Amino acid sequence: MRAAAPALLCLLTGLGCNQQLNPGATGVDPEPTASPASVPSEDDPALEPGPEPEGEPVDEEAPSEERVVEADPIADAPPPVEGETPSEAVERCRLTDAFDACLIRALDDRDVRARERELLIEAHRSLGREERAREHMRIFLEQYPRDRRGNRYRMILYDGEQP
Repeated sequence: MRAAAPALLCLLTGLGCNQQLNPGATGVDPEPTASPASVPSEDDPALEPGPEPEGEPVDEEAPSEERVVEADPIADAPPPVEGETPSEAVERCRLTDAFDACLIRALDDRDVRARERELLIEAHRSLGREERAREHMRIFLEQYPRDRRGNRYRMILYDGEQP
């Protein structure tokens, strides 16, 4: 390992080392040597810092702001099928890549049962539509006041307050 250290040093420093990698009989590793052409001298003008290269000229005008329009995942979801029951809509949406958006588009303004309403609440929450999810939670509590799932919605809506 000790004999390989100078060779490694030569490789890492990038200097052209003219070294014999066979240590002498003294057991002392030979010092790496560099060719005179590859060692810069102190008087070398290449070592002096030069002027900073100029970049492209900067326009004084502010760049025009482009409006970034985010795609509406609900508008991109498959449209509802005419005459489809809510449970059929849930099953059809499970086969799509955008389950939540498809579910919202298919069931949002329909009269649905407790299970579909619960899925609808979770779909709105997963897409960041908290206010719409809260509306569905209120509807769920009106329609199913004694359902055990309503306890979680009460906690979310009333944040520990008694209704």
